[in-house]
Amino acid sequence: MLITLRSKMGNEEFIKLKHYCHDVHIPKGTLETKENAYDIFVSLKELGKIRIDDTKLLEELLEKIGRTDLVTIVEQYHQGC
Repeated sequence: MLITLRSKMGNEEFIKLKHYCHDVHIPKGTLETKENAYDIFVSLKELGKIRIDDTKLLEELLEKIGRTDLVTIVEQYHQGC
């Protein structure tokens, strides 16, 4: 699912995502090393901020960057589990 989300996001969305995660969800030094949205999603997962059974933060971030269409992918993933 995370790979699919990344493939549908452009650089502008990545920059917005990075902005919304800055100091709030991912430590500053860690965030600067991320090269794409997938890297950010993996960091959020490793930090326990998103889980297979709890993607609320992921959905909120997608909405904040203006990609509510991608929330549908997350919802479909849950229906498949």
